[in-house]
Amino acid sequence: MKCQHSWKEVGRLSEQINTDLYSSLPSSKLLRSLWNGKIHIIQICNKCFNLQYKSLGSSWKPFTQDIAKKFIGNRNDNLMLSLVIPLIAEGHFIQEWPPTIELKHDIRKRLHCEDGPAVNWPNHITRYYWHGINIPSHWIINKDKINIQEFLNERNTERRKALFEILGNERVLRMLNATLIDDTKNPENFPKLYEAFDPVLMTFRMVQVKEPGTGDIYCHFVSNNCKTAKEAVASLWNLRTSEFHPENLKV
Repeated sequence: MKCQHSWKEVGRLSEQINTDLYSSLPSSKLLRSLWNGKIHIIQICNKCFNLQYKSLGSSWKPFTQDIAKKFIGNRNDNLMLSLVIPLIAEGHFIQEWPPTIELKHDIRKRLHCEDGPAVNWPNHITRYYWHGINIPSHWIINKDKINIQEFLNERNTERRKALFEILGNERVLRMLNATLIDDTKNPENFPKLYEAFDPVLMTFRMVQVKEPGTGDIYCHFVSNNCKTAKEAVASLWNLRTSEFHPENLKV
């Protein structure tokens, strides 16, 4: 039996997509592609889940697999779902895309906010970012209650760097009862090799390095066999100290 369609609007694109404000949205590339392809409004049938679309001033047309392939290729078996997901926020249909949202950025235009969500969506949907890195909300909301175990358990280098910056260098070292073992003699005293103690990891060592281009500080866990800061950094590249020439590498 032919479906008696009950259409629900999924997304309504607008020229705002082409502004810098929305360039940091994960789906911005796809949405701009849709806009440039004259696909401005998409509806889904609540009964059969077919899609239809229209451009400004035109009639409705079926949104077929072939049309979807022009925008998202063959990256996913379910092309329709791959296309619709960026237009739906956690089950809430968005009547205007981009929706009325508030975005906060750092000086380099990365999503960032130190005291709240960097992205405020309709229906109280929020996302927290630290210099472009998506982070858990409690890292901002309850930063004073974060324990050192969460820092130690975080294996993603960029997220650990973000948490390190949120907590602050002095607090991290104090929570770890860290002892400085070695640093280089350059003016800024980086890299730095520390030894610390944790009930789970027991005694461990970590090296702090500074990225030369941005000045960002990273913490890397290294072997307890590392005796010097230079040896610790060399180990990150699987090199011996004698083979390590920092002027030729970026950490």
